[in-house]
Amino acid sequence: MTRIRMPWWVWAGALLAVALVAGFTVWWRANYERVETVVDKPRSGEARSNPLYGLTLTLRADHVQVVDGSRPVWDERHSLGDQDTVLVFSDSSLLSDVQAQRLLDLVERGGHLLMLAPLASPAESSLAGRLSIVTASAGGCMVLQGAGKESTNLFCGSRRFALQGGAPASLLDWQDSPKGDETHRSVYMRLAHGKGVVDVVSDFEFLTTDALKQPLNSDFTHRLLAPNDGAGTVYLVHDLTMPSFWGTLWRQYWMAWMPLLLVLLGWLWQRMQRFGPLLPTPNLERRSLLEHIDASGQHIYRYGYANRLYDAVRHAFLTRLRTRDPQTAALNAPLQAAWLAERCGESASQIQEALEATAMPEPAQFRTRVALLIRLRNQLR
Repeated sequence: MTRIRMPWWVWAGALLAVALVAGFTVWWRANYERVETVVDKPRSGEARSNPLYGLTLTLRADHVQVVDGSRPVWDERHSLGDQDTVLVFSDSSLLSDVQAQRLLDLVERGGHLLMLAPLASPAESSLAGRLSIVTASAGGCMVLQGAGKESTNLFCGSRRFALQGGAPASLLDWQDSPKGDETHRSVYMRLAHGKGVVDVVSDFEFLTTDALKQPLNSDFTHRLLAPNDGAGTVYLVHDLTMPSFWGTLWRQYWMAWMPLLLVLLGWLWQRMQRFGPLLPTPNLERRSLLEHIDASGQHIYRYGYANRLYDAVRHAFLTRLRTRDPQTAALNAPLQAAWLAERCGESASQIQEALEATAMPEPAQFRTRVALLIRLRNQLR
């Protein structure tokens, strides 16, 4: 047995391939490093629709009892505790008189209310009007600074507010006083009302889910919630009005109803009546069955085949007679004609002539005898 020797160029090619793979591996490990990257997925569900979702998770992580939703706040059957906190994220001017009174009763008993300054001049019956708050013009950004932390801008472009003359002084007041403007305009104010307090701010953008990532915004939010921190339940009312079902379906869930709508339109298009015929219209019969039979009989009679017509009528009569009355059918012609005449009320001589006729008579006699045989046949039932 002889050993097969490989050519030298095969070994050289294999060594070159190994060298290239080894060199590429060394270059790759020297220039690239395996790292883990965290990519935030787009928000969905409540995290997308609720701007206070991050605040809710933060408070629950701090072992604070949180109720997210407006229904328990306005439900008369659900009593609010004396140390509870209610944060109304929407404009306070949207509150009804009953809702405003329910919040003020809570603050009277020692509760804590956080609300937005009204966007327009409040009415006396509204919540802002009962607290003697008036609306001022909008302003720029307020800078919030802290030791060792990056500064942040708050209340950018939001409306300022102030207290009416003669109203009790506020416990805390953060004022925006631009140069050359001596008007007192506040962006944050804490008011005493009964046993509790009311915090009024220009906007709540600093406590939304994205804004709470900044440390100073988180600290400022913690100070706002400090009066009843850990003493009661925190109610977060992020929307005073329930969004429309059809509006939400139209704006956010078009990827579901759009294909269904296209399927429905396609089905309707398939089922709808066409403007033109799919198949050619069949030709309608121009004559009825009796007209065809009459025309066919006249044609046969005209061309000298009347005996065939007469034999067919007589054969049909005799067949009916043998079926209905075999004894009469077995008789000879005279007795048969006499019996049929007595039974059917016809002339015996005419019946015998009709049964024994061989030559074709005149057209009038032909029609008379045919009619007689047809009458006799119809009476044999």
